[in-house]
Amino acid sequence: MSAPSWRFRVKQRAEVHQDLANTEFFAQQDVAERLVREAAQNTLDAAREGESARLSLSLITAAETAWKPYFGALWAHLEAQPELRDALPARGSPIPCLLVEDFGTTGLTGPLEPEDRKAAEQDEKAHRLFWFFKNIGRTSKTGEQLGSFGIGKTVFPYSSKINSFFGYSVRASAGDDDPVVLLGQSQLREHRLGRSGDLDPFGFFAWHEGQATDYLQRAVSETPQLDEFRLQFGLRRTNDEPGLSVVIPYPEAGLSRTDLARAAIKQFFIPILSGQFVIEIHAGESIVLGADTLLEAIDHIDWPQGVAEPLRHQVRLARWALAEGRFKAIDLARPKDERQPQLDARMIDAAARTELSRKFVSGDRIALRVPVPTEPKGGELVWSHVEVYLEYDRKGTTRDDLYVRKGLTLLDHSGQARQPGLRAILVAEDSAVYEMLRSSENVAHTAWRQRGAAKLTQQYIRGQAKVKYVLGIIPGVVQALLSPDDEADWWTLADLFPEPEASPLADQPVAPAAEGARSGPPDDEPPTEEDDVPTTVPELVPKVRAWRAKAIRDGVRIEGNPTYEGELRPMRVTAAYGQLNRRKFRAHEEADFSFRRDAQMFSAEGATVEAVDHNVLRIAPSVRDFSVEIKGFDRRRALDYQVIVESE
Repeated sequence: MSAPSWRFRVKQRAEVHQDLANTEFFAQQDVAERLVREAAQNTLDAAREGESARLSLSLITAAETAWKPYFGALWAHLEAQPELRDALPARGSPIPCLLVEDFGTTGLTGPLEPEDRKAAEQDEKAHRLFWFFKNIGRTSKTGEQLGSFGIGKTVFPYSSKINSFFGYSVRASAGDDDPVVLLGQSQLREHRLGRSGDLDPFGFFAWHEGQATDYLQRAVSETPQLDEFRLQFGLRRTNDEPGLSVVIPYPEAGLSRTDLARAAIKQFFIPILSGQFVIEIHAGESIVLGADTLLEAIDHIDWPQGVAEPLRHQVRLARWALAEGRFKAIDLARPKDERQPQLDARMIDAAARTELSRKFVSGDRIALRVPVPTEPKGGELVWSHVEVYLEYDRKGTTRDDLYVRKGLTLLDHSGQARQPGLRAILVAEDSAVYEMLRSSENVAHTAWRQRGAAKLTQQYIRGQAKVKYVLGIIPGVVQALLSPDDEADWWTLADLFPEPEASPLADQPVAPAAEGARSGPPDDEPPTEEDDVPTTVPELVPKVRAWRAKAIRDGVRIEGNPTYEGELRPMRVTAAYGQLNRRKFRAHEEADFSFRRDAQMFSAEGATVEAVDHNVLRIAPSVRDFSVEIKGFDRRRALDYQVIVESE
């Protein structure tokens, strides 16, 4: 019996010639994040009803005996690719591979070439083999599923240094179709071998039935070939476990055990915590990411500095949201304008708002259910909702707001609320808002777009305004909770900051400030004198400073003084929480705030600004009407600042 092999179709003379551009959609993304995102989406979409889905990622090395039967016929096509030729591994050598296997799923259902294409386009669940291997840039996934463009599957070949992969699928309910199938696919550029005509970019590892250009691929389904493939590549799947196993040979750099674990936790910790999803990484020591092991797994993974601790807090907030918060969520009123909605503080019941505000600033967790209007074209307005879970750390400096659609975290939106110390999760699971947001997503499923989302415009009336409203919910809620109407202004600086409790220590005399300084006690405080010490009081000449300070919402603006006519010189601004006349500047704690770590705390016009310490900025004005805003402070804490002009 002959063996299945690789084959690229010869293009006809009348055809258009075009190289594949799908890789450009993912070029700027982390290779592990894009692979895990696509594999996990496919796993959750194909999960069997009532079962927990499991995704297994294994780094293995296949023996050199696998090279000839599975790569020998492909190698000449790879050598015809200029961008691959010089980097190809040695022929006949062992083959490093990444196995991506899902369990608790349906597998790739249906035939490779359905007789009724219309039926296949209307019923994706029964024709997943056709959609996975025979369609690029097309999808039939519904609004209830995570993917939507039909391009995501290209991450499998583009995670391979040879742009190729294999798919081995056991089908849960095959009917008249083969219960187990194997296919390979390679996505290259148009090329020629010797005197052959132009060859199509897509090549298939399969049985090829027919003559010349009139042929069809048939999936490998014979038991001897299937068993040999499972043995050579060490699949964890047995032939009675429905699901899909993808083999990615020669995986790209950036797909290590740690890379895969980080990507899985960051993007899918919510479905993992819910118990509906488990992700395993096998490479030497195994990592199991489950509801009960997630926090422990975070502790055993290497993270970039400053990432692990905020992530632990996010996971704890999500765990609370799933276990308690969603059952305690407070319903907000509908926005006043359903056509152009905006989050308004009046949507929170007035009687409850003050208490919610106090709980929030005290660090208590809060759960809210926020109404969202959707207007599908051809239908009536439908009211949906999102859930928002929040907590606030007054000493925190990170900005952790996450946006999640049915378990998938949209990575590009994190931090947009811009409130230091905030942790928040917005979850969109109700079908109406879920489908609208899905139609607004970019190809990589990392952001909800207000502009440039063709599907959103085609399917919804005023969809941009609704997406803008959803993205503004967390910032709007935070603003409402931190500025209750029946309280004095909590958010102040200088004269706007609240006075802290009095210190039990007596005030001490204050040494004269350096030139240009503005700190210490009020100007009319009498000086400390010693007996019998003669004093000469010079004539007081009012001094005009080069700068002036103005309080802004959560900070201070240092700007040029229009009455100053002297030379512009650099100045230093030192800030710290505490009470006037204390040694707080030297005792400043980095955990309070850090200019060095968070450059978003300051911005300038007409001046350059440099963080010379965690709480010290050096401002070098270039024009007289310069302006520097320093913000992001905790408005519930008293802040002192000092401005010192550097001497000539």
